[in-house]
Amino acid sequence: MNLIQKLKTKSVGYYILLASTVLGLIVSVMYIAFGVSSHTFAAGIFVCALFAFLLGVALAIYEGVFADCIPIVMIVLMSVALVLLIADSIDDVTALFVGMGDYFGNADNVGMRVTLAVFMILSIITAIVGSFFSRVRKQEA
Repeated sequence: MNLIQKLKTKSVGYYILLASTVLGLIVSVMYIAFGVSSHTFAAGIFVCALFAFLLGVALAIYEGVFADCIPIVMIVLMSVALVLLIADSIDDVTALFVGMGDYFGNADNVGMRVTLAVFMILSIITAIVGSFFSRVRKQEA
């Protein structure tokens, strides 16, 4: 079975989970670029986002017994990454509100942190929605 025939058997749930996977890739690339450039890189955030993306790639290929569990693990990993990002952002948000950037954190980082959080939330929501749908179309008799 070639790729075109295989894609014709996929339903909307497959494509929603694929969108969540693409968002996971975007989060991973954005976070590594932001973390390295702002000197605030936290490996836990990157690893969770990267593993969520890699599980999405595995879900696009794998159709075995545990394929229904993969979206749940993706959701958990991206949620952990979001919580770690929020915890890591407290100093920067405090610097934004207080106005003392050198003492608390860097207020310039808040915009990128909010952008990352939005992409993470979108990835989580699409993975939740996609997990309720079947990934393969029903065969018509």
